[in-house]
Amino acid sequence: MAQRAGLVHWHPHELRHSGASLMLAQGTPLHVVSEILGYAGIAITKDTYGHLIVDDKRAAAEAMSGALFGG
Repeated sequence: MAQRAGLVHWHPHELRHSGASLMLAQGTPLHVVSEILGYAGIAITKDTYGHLIVDDKRAAAEAMSGALFGG
């Protein structure tokens, strides 16, 4: 399949990692990506890809700030 897509130099693990990274970058929830990857829980997914969801943390902090201090 990788050969037909012109990705012969990519290892299947790299394709899996890139797919997960792209899904998270597009806003797919962490638990959904975890399910697609076949993990039993989100812990491994969070540990591996957690650095990619900084915007979610920022949005949560801004929402909390708005709730507490208005705005």
